[in-house]
Amino acid sequence: MYIEIYLTNGESIRLDDDAKIDGTFIHELTNKQIQALFAQKCIELTKYDLTYFVNTIQIAYFQKGEGIR
Repeated sequence: MYIEIYLTNGESIRLDDDAKIDGTFIHELTNKQIQALFAQKCIELTKYDLTYFVNTIQIAYFQKGEGIR
């Protein structure tokens, strides 16, 4: 599974199965939980060994999909 986050500036962030949002693996989150996280002011994304913060005002929309197994 992956989540593609599209930002208002046209960039996108792809989170693969081992990525985390606010410390929770993305495959453990429901769509409602993701929407609730994105309703906060800021979220912490962990991708590989990188952790960074995204102001959720910059998030236009997101899509969930199945990764290639």
